Amino acid sequence: MADNKLSQDEIEKLHRVMLAEGPSYQSTGPPLGAAAPTVLTILWLLGTTGFLGWTLVRTIRFRRTLTRASCQAPASLQRQAAAIRNGNINTTLCNVYFTIR
Repeated sequence: MADNKLSQDEIEKLHRVMLAEGPSYQSTGPPLGAAAPTVLTILWLLGTTGFLGWTLVRTIRFRRTLTRASCQAPASLQRQAAAIRNGNINTTLCNVYFTIR
């Protein structure tokens, strides 16, 4: 039978060749650290958009709730508001509403 054992020199040469070649798989993209700024930017933009959307929804819901809960003020108060509007005070007061709760 032939001796199939490798000498110590052959083993060292194989180790050097295997280490010099690098991994046995090909990289499919940039290293993870290179993509981090792009990923963080996208996450930041998504978070900002979500927060602004949430704020807009809450504002619209608040205005709708306030409109449902209010009713037109009595005529005497409307006349007082018209006097303020037509007087020396420069304001853009159109109608007066109030809530009872």
